[in-house]
Amino acid sequence: MNQAFELERVERPDGIILLRVRGRLDAVSAPRFMEECNSIQSTGKHLVINLSHVPFIASAGVGAIMAVADSYHEAGVSSVRLASLSKAVSMVVDLLSLHEFLQVDASEDESCTSLKKAA
Repeated sequence: MNQAFELERVERPDGIILLRVRGRLDAVSAPRFMEECNSIQSTGKHLVINLSHVPFIASAGVGAIMAVADSYHEAGVSSVRLASLSKAVSMVVDLLSLHEFLQVDASEDESCTSLKKAA
């Protein structure tokens, strides 16, 4: 069964925005994902991307995550962290050794705690 792609944006009072991704992150959904992440970056707030409900990630999805992480890094105003990776996403991150380039945490709470400590 094909799962619809959804993005849930939650603004926390501590200046962190949670983006909960649900569905396949592929060539079809990656542009919408990047657009939402760019919109969040323009606020200057930190971003936590929850990928626990992503059953499949394609190369376009990996590229989108890397582009977002790179954009936040270059801007230097705010940070982005990944949280609660699904098994599918975790396998790809491990296979490609993306832990070297991405900030990954086991949960949203861990990501938020790390961002607050860095501030």
